[in-house]
Amino acid sequence: DARLAPMSNKRATPDSAITMDDVDGFSAAELFGQGVCYTYDDVIFHPGHINFAADAVDLSAKLTRNITIRTPIVSSPMDTVTESDMAIAMASVGGAGFLHYNMTEAEQIGHLKCVKAHRLGFVTRPAVCGPDTPLSWLDELKTRRGFGSVAVTSSGAVGGELLGGCTSRD
Repeated sequence: DARLAPMSNKRATPDSAITMDDVDGFSAAELFGQGVCYTYDDVIFHPGHINFAADAVDLSAKLTRNITIRTPIVSSPMDTVTESDMAIAMASVGGAGFLHYNMTEAEQIGHLKCVKAHRLGFVTRPAVCGPDTPLSWLDELKTRRGFGSVAVTSSGAVGGELLGGCTSRD
C-alpha cells in the first residue's frame, strides 16, 4: 500500500553485511517506534523464544487514573452486549463491563446495584420455595433463571426455617 511508510530495519544498514533476509523480523520497539500505524493485516506475529516465565507477564492496564484492571478485557456499552450479567462475568475474570445507557435511569441503577452486590462464589439472591410448592414452579424457575436449585424453607421465603434443598439432580 503506497500510503504506508516502508519499514526499515536499523540492524540491516547498507554498509553492514546483514541483509533483510538475515534478520528474523523486527523487535516490538522497532515495529511500533516508527511512527506508523499498522493493522492486523499489515504484520504477522510469530512466536519466538522468551527468556522469562509466562506467569511473569503483567497484563494489568489502567482503566482510569485510579482504577487498574488485571486483564485488559472490557465489554462494549451496547444494549445487546452489556447489562449486569455481562458486567459480573467480565469482573470475575479481571476485566470490566460498561453498562449501556439505552434504558431508563431506574433500570441503570438496578443493573448497577446488581453488579455491586454480586459476590463471586456466593449466592446473593437465592431461590426459595415452601414445602407445598409444585414441581412445575421449579421448571419455570429453571427456564427463567437458568438453574433449578432452591432452598426449601418453612415460610417459602428467605429467613424462614431451612427444611432442605431441591436441585435439578433430585
